[in-house]
Amino acid sequence: AEVLHSIGVTYVKLGLFESAEEPPVEARAISERQLRATALASLDIVHDLGGLYLKQGRIAEAEPLLLAALEGRRRALPADSAPVLQTMDQVAMLYGDSDRLAEAEELYRQTLAMQRNRHGDEDPFTLALMNNLGQVLKNAGKLPEAEQLAVATLAGRRRVQGNEHPETMVAVNNLAVIYRRTGALDKA
Repeated sequence: AEVLHSIGVTYVKLGLFESAEEPPVEARAISERQLRATALASLDIVHDLGGLYLKQGRIAEAEPLLLAALEGRRRALPADSAPVLQTMDQVAMLYGDSDRLAEAEELYRQTLAMQRNRHGDEDPFTLALMNNLGQVLKNAGKLPEAEQLAVATLAGRRRVQGNEHPETMVAVNNLAVIYRRTGALDKA
């Protein structure tokens, strides 16, 4: 980009005005692509650090990082892009871990709707979001809806990943916990 800019400046100094426009226009385009790539890489770092803090239980440190990553990704990328949805999932998880269940539920519902619209119900990330929303609903005491979601998640996991996959086993366990809470011990 710098070389093209210099070429354009040189053309102007030589009085070659017709030739002077193309190099800086191309330099600008290259520079904008580089800046965007750098900004997105910075957002990836912020997201990943926030996710690490979340896994470590450092909620107060994770929240501002994940919210900044979400805001930046929403500005730079389509609303239903994978990086935006992944950050929405992390923020919703943070809300759930902070017992801010209404906020977690709302954000999971938004994320799941966008993910389903883009990838359908048979996508592993869609199934993960279904599981996560189901856990929030269970924790909020919304057991009938949590049960419906857990049944659908388990069926999807079995179809997509098979009966022996670790995430399928987690789905079996999550449904059993809901059955125990509802008193349906014969199903658990």
